[in-house]
Amino acid sequence: MPISGGELSAPLYNLGVPGHNALIIIQLDGLSLPRLRDGIARGLLPSLGRWLQEGTHHLHPLDSGLPSQTSSAQATLLYGVSDPPPGFRWYDRRASRARTSRNPADLRRVATAWPANDGLLRGGAALSTAWPAGADHRTLVLSEGPRWANLRAIPWAAALGARWPQRSRGASPAAILRGALVAGVLDPLTTAAAVAAIGETPRPIFATLLGYDQVAHHAGLDAPMTAWALRRLDDSVRAIEDANLKQGGRSEIVVFADHGLSGCASFQRLGRESLGGMIARLTRTGPRVWHVAPSGNLAHVYALNGAAQSALEPLVQTLMRCDAIGFVVHNHIVHGRHGSVDLVSGGTTGDTPLAAYGSTRLRMRQIAGLARHRDAGDLIVMGAVDAKGSVIAFEDQRAAHGGLGGDQTNAFAMLPGVASGSENLDLASLRARLLGMLGRLP
Repeated sequence: MPISGGELSAPLYNLGVPGHNALIIIQLDGLSLPRLRDGIARGLLPSLGRWLQEGTHHLHPLDSGLPSQTSSAQATLLYGVSDPPPGFRWYDRRASRARTSRNPADLRRVATAWPANDGLLRGGAALSTAWPAGADHRTLVLSEGPRWANLRAIPWAAALGARWPQRSRGASPAAILRGALVAGVLDPLTTAAAVAAIGETPRPIFATLLGYDQVAHHAGLDAPMTAWALRRLDDSVRAIEDANLKQGGRSEIVVFADHGLSGCASFQRLGRESLGGMIARLTRTGPRVWHVAPSGNLAHVYALNGAAQSALEPLVQTLMRCDAIGFVVHNHIVHGRHGSVDLVSGGTTGDTPLAAYGSTRLRMRQIAGLARHRDAGDLIVMGAVDAKGSVIAFEDQRAAHGGLGGDQTNAFAMLPGVASGSENLDLASLRARLLGMLGRLP
């Protein structure tokens, strides 16, 4: 029976190849489908290109949903939850405090209600993931913090070496630093841990490679240093493939991206003030009565007292006069400059504000799900997108994700074995595929 995701659906059948008894899942953080294809065409991703050319793997478009960011994607994929973190940053209404996907304690807290022993990785290995997802072997799992038990199992000598980013001319200091630390050190550690885990044959192995995402955020999508990061990704994939072949090729390998990236301009640089500063100025309420939680070109805006609550309705209308803002969601209405959409009835007044963000029906469903989240903002603000797919981000970056617009939701999955065409997937249907490959019911 097909698992329906509205416009995204995929039949549930076992993609396994006879004789294979394990599964390796490699997440290429932030690599969009168009950038994958471009990297293959430019010879930057020869291993992945070879798999497609030889027909051992099939490429499927994957829509990352909203928010288009890693912790939310991994919550859905690893645990099957329907209420993942509402952004990279959010405000915990019950605890009255800000949360972030970078903080191990915040990640542990958000997962307390999830089925700890029923994750996708039960009995396997979690390498550089946000949560362990039931894995017995755990290395560099962010929610567990810098535990020595996680680190001592890494084959350090095999992982470390001369990793300084090459072709970094023109890149910002932040891009060079993140390239050195993430693409140059963390990803090789993750790769070495995956190679070691293949020898122990835990089932399954899940490895997150973060370097491309971190470099592209600060260097930009077309920078020479970002091309270097792509080559690093392929080196890791090839090392894992070679280790698997030395074990008789008994594991199938799945490669996917949790989201893509869109080129961006900074809201603060364009207007010389942050979104939070602009809101405080427009409402004359002061910054302490608001909390703004940005995730790329998505921002949750929280009204923290009565004065802010009373200012919400007029604030929506004022924000929509700003060219840098694409739409604002308030009380289940998506407000745009020239029209609005009711997320409950589906009724549209004037021009739909969602036309530039892809399929209106799909985006309505995703926005409605986000707006229902317990910790969604009183306002959900989306930065504008232009005809080339570049967005206005509420963070100071050169490429962004977290919201809608451009390629940030345009991810992919490369699945092994026989497939009937290239079905469009979402994270829930990809999870069903992986569970099927593991021989478990979704």
